[in-house]
Amino acid sequence: MISVLANIMPQEMHTMCQLFFEGQVKKSKDMQLELLRIMNAMFMDVNPVPVKAALSALGLCEEKYRLPLVPLKETDKEKLMEIMESYFLIQS
Repeated sequence: MISVLANIMPQEMHTMCQLFFEGQVKKSKDMQLELLRIMNAMFMDVNPVPVKAALSALGLCEEKYRLPLVPLKETDKEKLMEIMESYFLIQS
Protein backbone atom coordinates (compact mmCIF):
# COMPACT_ATOMS: atom_id res chain seq x y z
CA MET A 1 0.00 0.00 0.00
CA ILE A 2 1.14 3.49 -0.73
CA SER A 3 -0.21 5.98 1.77
CA VAL A 4 0.48 9.67 2.15
CA LEU A 5 -1.34 9.67 5.48
CA ALA A 6 1.03 7.01 6.84
CA ASN A 7 3.70 9.71 6.97
CA ILE A 8 1.88 11.44 9.84
CA MET A 9 -0.35 8.64 11.18
CA PRO A 10 1.63 5.42 10.67
CA GLN A 11 0.03 3.44 13.51
CA GLU A 12 -3.49 4.25 12.40
CA MET A 13 -2.78 3.24 8.82
CA HIS A 14 -1.10 0.03 9.98
CA THR A 15 -4.07 -0.83 12.19
CA MET A 16 -6.57 -0.11 9.40
CA CYS A 17 -4.71 -2.36 6.96
CA GLN A 18 -4.20 -5.08 9.56
CA LEU A 19 -7.92 -5.12 10.31
CA PHE A 20 -8.67 -5.49 6.62
CA PHE A 21 -6.21 -8.33 6.07
CA GLU A 22 -7.54 -10.11 9.17
CA GLY A 23 -10.97 -10.08 7.55
CA GLN A 24 -12.39 -7.36 9.79
CA VAL A 25 -13.47 -5.39 6.75
CA LYS A 26 -16.25 -3.43 8.47
CA LYS A 27 -13.92 -2.24 11.25
CA SER A 28 -11.31 -1.31 8.64
CA LYS A 29 -13.92 0.55 6.57
CA ASP A 30 -15.22 2.38 9.65
CA MET A 31 -11.68 3.42 10.51
CA GLN A 32 -11.10 4.65 6.97
CA LEU A 33 -14.27 6.74 7.17
CA GLU A 34 -13.09 8.21 10.49
CA LEU A 35 -9.80 9.18 8.83
CA LEU A 36 -11.34 10.44 5.60
CA ARG A 37 -11.24 14.12 6.57
CA ILE A 38 -7.49 14.09 7.20
CA MET A 39 -6.89 11.83 4.20
CA ASN A 40 -8.59 14.40 1.99
CA ALA A 41 -6.59 17.19 3.65
CA MET A 42 -3.38 15.52 2.49
CA PHE A 43 -4.55 16.29 -1.05
CA MET A 44 -5.79 19.86 -0.58
CA ASP A 45 -2.81 20.86 -2.71
CA VAL A 46 -0.29 19.04 -4.87
CA ASN A 47 1.63 16.26 -3.13
CA PRO A 48 3.93 16.56 -1.12
CA VAL A 49 3.05 20.11 -0.03
CA PRO A 50 0.28 19.30 2.51
CA VAL A 51 2.07 16.32 4.04
CA LYS A 52 5.28 18.31 4.35
CA ALA A 53 3.38 21.09 6.13
CA ALA A 54 1.87 18.47 8.44
CA LEU A 55 5.24 16.86 9.13
CA SER A 56 6.65 20.29 9.91
CA ALA A 57 3.81 20.96 12.37
CA LEU A 58 4.75 17.67 14.06
CA GLY A 59 8.38 18.78 14.25
CA LEU A 60 9.56 16.00 11.93
CA CYS A 61 10.96 18.12 9.09
CA GLU A 62 11.45 21.67 7.95
CA GLU A 63 8.83 23.16 5.72
CA LYS A 64 11.08 23.89 2.76
CA TYR A 65 10.14 23.46 -0.88
CA ARG A 66 12.00 23.56 -4.15
CA LEU A 67 10.40 25.25 -7.12
CA PRO A 68 7.98 24.68 -8.69
CA LEU A 69 6.52 23.65 -5.31
CA VAL A 70 5.49 26.43 -2.96
CA PRO A 71 4.06 26.45 0.58
CA LEU A 72 0.34 26.07 1.21
CA LYS A 73 -1.76 29.21 1.06
CA GLU A 74 -2.19 30.53 4.58
CA THR A 75 -5.93 29.76 4.60
CA ASP A 76 -5.26 26.15 3.55
CA LYS A 77 -2.52 25.81 6.17
CA GLU A 78 -4.91 27.06 8.86
CA LYS A 79 -7.50 24.53 7.71
CA LEU A 80 -4.90 21.73 7.77
CA MET A 81 -3.83 22.69 11.30
CA GLU A 82 -7.47 22.69 12.46
CA ILE A 83 -7.95 19.22 11.00
CA MET A 84 -4.76 17.97 12.62
CA GLU A 85 -5.95 19.39 15.96
CA SER A 86 -9.28 17.56 15.56
CA TYR A 87 -7.32 14.28 15.31
CA PHE A 88 -5.23 15.24 18.36
CA LEU A 89 -2.01 15.33 16.34
CA ILE A 90 -1.13 18.86 17.42
CA GLN A 91 -2.32 21.38 19.97
CA SER A 92 -2.90 25.07 19.32
